[in-house]
Amino acid sequence: MVKLLIDYANTNNILLEINEQNKEGNYPLLWATNKDNIEIVKLLIDYVIKKNIVLIINEKNEKGNYPLLWATNKNNIEIVKLLIEYANTNNILLEINEQCNNGSYPLLWTTNKDNIEILKLLIDYANKKNIVLKVNEQSNDGSYPVYWASYKDSIEIVKLLIDYANTNHIVLKINEQDNDGYYPLLGAISNNNIEIVKLLIE
Repeated sequence: MVKLLIDYANTNNILLEINEQNKEGNYPLLWATNKDNIEIVKLLIDYVIKKNIVLIINEKNEKGNYPLLWATNKNNIEIVKLLIEYANTNNILLEINEQCNNGSYPLLWTTNKDNIEILKLLIDYANKKNIVLKVNEQSNDGSYPVYWASYKDSIEIVKLLIDYANTNHIVLKINEQDNDGYYPLLGAISNNNIEIVKLLIE
């Protein structure tokens, strides 16, 4: 359907409203990431390149959601890569630390989804752009990156977060409880993961 609309617009010399936001603040790229549809994301990027339009990629809707946030929420590394590539090509600084209305942010979703490859992409992008990533902020439910890494039983993500924090002189939160009273050490022990327990203690 999207391809049909683009083809029709091109045939009839109509310039599509590619960046227009509705009353809720949603726009084509935002919805494409929400629907986890990489083909539509590619179509939109290809269209704006051909029409010499700059695609909006950081704008939030009324709930505070934005493309990179939804791409990490959907655990889609290919869309994350496309957004980073487009931003770099067009000298746009990606919003990678912004929290939506429920307190979520890209790094938090990445640890929630247990995706170390997306985490590495975010860290690499932040380092190249001289941005310090949020690693301690809690969402409205009280969760935070080390919390999720511990509960997801991800030793490598815990190590990566510790290394990043040490490099950037950040003291990681490891004792804060979520709204139900759970915290990283409890999560590691519930998973019987002695390696994460050692990492947290050390």
